[in-house]
Amino acid sequence: MGRQAISQNADYPRLRNLLFSVLGTGVLLTGFRYMISKKLGAPLPSESRAILTSPEPTQPPKKTYRKGISPAGSLPLKLTRSEYNYLPLIDMNDRGDFLYLTSPANATFRSYLHVYNGKSVQSPPTSTFERWTLSPNGSIVKRMEYAVTVGGARNRLGGGGWAFNEYRFFRRTSDDGWTTYIEGVTKKKVQTFRLLKDKPTVGTIVLYTSNNPLTILEIDDRNAVWVREYRSLKGSDDSQLLRFADGKAERIPFAPGYKAVDRLSSTGKTLAATFGNVTSTEPYRAFVRKGPTWHELPIPPGAMFSYVQKVFYNGDILGFVTDQNRLNFQQVVWRGDSVAILTDLPAWPKRGKYSLITRASRKGDIYVRSVLNSESGASENYMLNIK
Repeated sequence: MGRQAISQNADYPRLRNLLFSVLGTGVLLTGFRYMISKKLGAPLPSESRAILTSPEPTQPPKKTYRKGISPAGSLPLKLTRSEYNYLPLIDMNDRGDFLYLTSPANATFRSYLHVYNGKSVQSPPTSTFERWTLSPNGSIVKRMEYAVTVGGARNRLGGGGWAFNEYRFFRRTSDDGWTTYIEGVTKKKVQTFRLLKDKPTVGTIVLYTSNNPLTILEIDDRNAVWVREYRSLKGSDDSQLLRFADGKAERIPFAPGYKAVDRLSSTGKTLAATFGNVTSTEPYRAFVRKGPTWHELPIPPGAMFSYVQKVFYNGDILGFVTDQNRLNFQQVVWRGDSVAILTDLPAWPKRGKYSLITRASRKGDIYVRSVLNSESGASENYMLNIK
């Protein structure tokens, strides 16, 4: 594009359209770069830096929201800290296993520490491209991942970031050797998304196929797969919730008045989810399902939005609440109509500007990242247990 001379007789409407087209092209290229990095794959983010993204979905400014339900009381809980707080956590599972990274940040190798039931096993040095994760039964899953360079910058995918929730991984390996994941393919400008189960000795099973984007929200303790299907690309409204179990697909209705599901967790007979509508004044709220009926969870005074993160084995629900300022969030636990504010408890990290849960297990283990500097992402890590 050549230079444009601006004079007293300039065609301002044409210049305005030209400016908008340049800005639009920049936004498009940025989005294309992001999609390419997601398509090709990349390693997990650096364990020493926080990924600073919003804990709540982007919402247009609104003046009035429906008031939340007040808690019936305060829930007494206790937080305890692990002795391995100084190590970056790579993975943990619901059995109580922990996989820590022990190699230095700039090392040309990676080494891991596997901790379970009071025992610890140090791994030998491995390739920096070899990534370890834990299966539900504590076995080590090894896979090769490579960095993808786009525009001179390394793009990363993986866990971490604001407000833990279970759809941070699109690929899950179960104890019986099956891997569940979503595959997206574009042929002749038509997108197809498939929910797949794969086992090397058996092959691939297609659970579901759609032309709409799919997201795995949860694989619960009964191996049921919970999937969100977007029915519209214009926003997060108009989506549906699907449950796949025993070779069957079941559509789960939303809480009345909602068209979007944001987060979900299921353990035993307890199912909790967050619903919302972008195009209305209905706030994003956390619900628990009792039989066929959804019941809204209470929120502390001053909060407006509530989000589900994990259902523990004892039925307690981990989540967070916030007002219209995303930095005013509080990590909470619900039990019935009572609420415990974790961020007010003595063991909660308070050195940083803010602290947030980035991993959680059904056993009550939570991994907290305390952000010391929001610009650089410098942070401290804490492994805590809720009792």
